[in-house]
Amino acid sequence: MNKREYSNYDMHYSRAGNKLIPLNKMQRNPDKYVLKRPWFPKDKSASILDFGCATGEQLAELFVCGFENLTGVDLVDKSCQHARVKLADRAEIICADGVEWLEKNDAKYDLIITNDIIEHFAPGKEVNRFLAAIRKSLNLYARFTIRTPNMASIVAGYGRYIDVTHATGYTPISLVQLLEKEGFEDFQFVPDFWDIKALWRFYVPWKNTGIKIILNHILHRLFYMLAKQYIAYHIYNSNIEMSCKAK
Repeated sequence: MNKREYSNYDMHYSRAGNKLIPLNKMQRNPDKYVLKRPWFPKDKSASILDFGCATGEQLAELFVCGFENLTGVDLVDKSCQHARVKLADRAEIICADGVEWLEKNDAKYDLIITNDIIEHFAPGKEVNRFLAAIRKSLNLYARFTIRTPNMASIVAGYGRYIDVTHATGYTPISLVQLLEKEGFEDFQFVPDFWDIKALWRFYVPWKNTGIKIILNHILHRLFYMLAKQYIAYHIYNSNIEMSCKAK
């Protein structure tokens, strides 16, 4: 990656609506900030790498979940500074090109998280090198997770072009095609409806009922039906979230 392209990325990150939440605020109300994902290891001492950790928001959520062995790597100096201030000694923050760092590093991880990362690598040699570095750094049975804008969504254009450093976009089926070719298997997508029950609270019954998700699903199914377009995975959220492991 060209570091110059990301020189003002912390400003863009903020302008795009990402908020920096103090760690002590997360700890006071963990249910609000803890991300529950099906691929999180049961072992709280599992080694976890956040590739492209930005300002450390995901790492802070992992710490609130109780995970102890956390590492983040990011290319942007100012983002790394924010992450170090936020997390202090709770996670190791490395400021470097993540691919180059993994290629030179013999460490193995039980989970590697890449949120909003894969779309920054150009198709072909660049993304292949990224995936090879990830595969090399996974422990046996470890999982690799991806979050990326969903090109099967009606709002795909916004996710694809919100950032000039985005080099490509994926639908769920093209993402599987790429990952299979690069030596990954056991693809597990987070479905649109997976966390509705977990988020609903009896004392705020009007929230998290899933109405927006249901309407979004119906609208997309109607559009695809009218277009007579087959879709392999019925995921219509603005982002794809999935995990896999190396073969």
